[in-house]
Amino acid sequence: KMHATSQGLSNVHPSIAKLVGLLQSPEPRTQVTALKSVHTLSKNGRNREHLMECGAYNVVLQLAGGPEDVREWIGHALLALAEGEDYTNRIGQAGGLETCQGLLRSDRDKTVENAAKAIAQLSTTEDNRERIKVGGGVDVMVDVFGSAQSEWTKLHLTKAFMALYGYNTSELEAILDQHQRGLSDEFRHFRDHIQSRGV
Repeated sequence: KMHATSQGLSNVHPSIAKLVGLLQSPEPRTQVTALKSVHTLSKNGRNREHLMECGAYNVVLQLAGGPEDVREWIGHALLALAEGEDYTNRIGQAGGLETCQGLLRSDRDKTVENAAKAIAQLSTTEDNRERIKVGGGVDVMVDVFGSAQSEWTKLHLTKAFMALYGYNTSELEAILDQHQRGLSDEFRHFRDHIQSRGV
């Protein structure tokens, strides 16, 4: 299932079609370059639209089964594609949340940070927040928040928690403390940091 729709590619700019082809390369270094390019190109709304219409996000998700050098950049690419409610929900529906939750289990800080950023972005829609809560994603996020060494990972997970729970975090804080005593204090520390800095 690792192909973008040919019908979708027929009316897309040739360079976008070529990029989708590079994502499907058997060579990990080429895949990494292509994932970084997806992130860069997606800053332009028209490019993002083309990438989404030809199903590039499905190809990106398929790469989660690859080597760690490739997995590191998946969250980075999804973060840029998940702009606007429609695209963000489409990525969530396609399994983007589950993919990113799986990436949170990586041993590599950068993979985890990028996945946490993507989850924070994907959590901006009601549908995706529901998917996370119903699908057990909160437990995964709490577990990783408790064990993460990287401050950046904790910061981005805090953003995702804030998107999920808004200002009523008493339920979340109870879950955090049940998982690990005093963990809600750490959450509040990062939340205050985000609110004071607007990070």
